[in-house]
Amino acid sequence: MLPGTPAPALELETLDHGGFDLASDAPANGTVLVFYRGLHCPICMRQLKEVDGLLDQFAALETRVIAVSSDDAARTVGTKEKSGVKNLILGHSMSLEAARSDWGLYLSAGRPETAEPPLFHEPGLFWVKGDGSFYFASIQTMPFVRSPTAGLLAGIKYVTENNYPVRGNYTGPV
Repeated sequence: MLPGTPAPALELETLDHGGFDLASDAPANGTVLVFYRGLHCPICMRQLKEVDGLLDQFAALETRVIAVSSDDAARTVGTKEKSGVKNLILGHSMSLEAARSDWGLYLSAGRPETAEPPLFHEPGLFWVKGDGSFYFASIQTMPFVRSPTAGLLAGIKYVTENNYPVRGNYTGPV
């Protein structure tokens, strides 16, 4: 996925908001996708709670936020309860094939002695602009060291106010 090119398709069910389609549900300044590991991850629960507390600021920037995992609907109910999120859209049942091939997320095998599912994707954070183009990504191999949400908000504000160009899309000779 190269910044500035069309984002991959993403259609899935959400816990309390019906179906979600990235291609047709985008507000003016796009959608932030928070791919989280699942109910088993305490770091994810903290991140989702943080994002939930900043949704009004994202809305003021005309940007939607959805959190997505490969957990099924029942585990996503557990995520809502455990994290304490109130308004964050929680997408569920994303295929691991799409997580890896479409979004470039890393996959991990669960440890049997834990509450981890047999297979799950690692975290990722993406911003897809309102025109459907992929603009920003942070993809991780581990659950640690998440991008601060306040920094993402400041970045979206700066980009939209200053028409800041896509970065990371050079493909010429070096």
